[in-house]
Amino acid sequence: MTDNRTRIDGPHPITIQAIPAGARIDISRTLETFVLALLRDYREELEDLGKIDDAAEHQRSHGNTDSYAGHERDAKLQALIEAVGGDIVIHGAKVGEMADALGEIARPKPVPGQSRRAS
Repeated sequence: MTDNRTRIDGPHPITIQAIPAGARIDISRTLETFVLALLRDYREELEDLGKIDDAAEHQRSHGNTDSYAGHERDAKLQALIEAVGGDIVIHGAKVGEMADALGEIARPKPVPGQSRRAS
């Protein structure tokens, strides 16, 4: 069996794999970097966010789906994402490699056992 994965190297490597339903894009290295940045630089903010999330979930479980705590949680979460950077940057020729890998996955493939009829 051949390896159907393409690795896009860079500061945050990405792996693209063909699957029957389309593609799987592995960004685990990027997530690792982001989570470590949150733990190292935003520990107190994470603790506060956890408390606000608990309050929002408590209110949601009692039928309040539009609570102040929910809005506060969403705003603080967005601020943390912006602080650590939510973008995955792909440089230079790596953009083409990623496009080629996804293009190959998207290209229609023949179905085994299915014959093509001449018109």
